[in-house]
Amino acid sequence: MNKFWESIYNNGGRIVVGVALLIVGFIGLFVPFIQGVLLILLGLALLGNKYAREKLKEMHYRLKRWLKR
Repeated sequence: MNKFWESIYNNGGRIVVGVALLIVGFIGLFVPFIQGVLLILLGLALLGNKYAREKLKEMHYRLKRWLKR
């Protein structure tokens, strides 16, 4: 992955795409030609993965800090 796409990926592009997928997915629940459930699952996967990774980084930092005592 080149640096341009990597910077967009790390600087919030993933959040924007995840939220957009959620919005279109909820609309898709009521419109018959859009796969709402699939888009909602993709949006949750994008958003959930980011927050889970940040939580793991925070836990790792706290563990390292605790072990240095």
